[in-house]
Amino acid sequence: MTDHRGVLYDLQVTAMAAFTDDVRLFLRVANRCRMRIGKQFKEDGTQPYEETSTRARLLSSGSNDHLVEWRALLHYQTLNLQYWTLLARGIQNAGIAKDIWHYTAANEGQISHAVVRHLQTYADVLPTLSPADADFARSRLRPLAYMAQAAFRHSHEKKTPIDDRVKARTEQD
Repeated sequence: MTDHRGVLYDLQVTAMAAFTDDVRLFLRVANRCRMRIGKQFKEDGTQPYEETSTRARLLSSGSNDHLVEWRALLHYQTLNLQYWTLLARGIQNAGIAKDIWHYTAANEGQISHAVVRHLQTYADVLPTLSPADADFARSRLRPLAYMAQAAFRHSHEKKTPIDDRVKARTEQD
């Protein structure tokens, strides 16, 4: 699966592999995840598969309400990024696979960049929202922001080498 459910599956498999000390399985799933980053994220931080999946789910339910679409996109894109961030943190904590948090795919897609862009995009929209929608957005974005902060902190504490192109793009954000 190319939406949040596929990442959740990988997160569960890596957790079980770590719990059972199955290093081979852990590394195999971690490497597969690294290869999927370019498919999941574009250079600009968008998540094309998650967006397509969410819109298809809404169409099948018969909903044409833009507010419902906005909330669903926020929810599922944030959920996808939360799963990716948890997966990256698990890999960072294990210390046996390459850190995927700052990994840059061939199409320049990157988890950390996608998270920063997602948080920026919705933070810029917050002042224009109704109080109820702003509360909903904050309730979805706050956990992601805390998880991302931990992932960035861990990368810098461990002196994980960051590609110069990535460093420049992250500093621009």
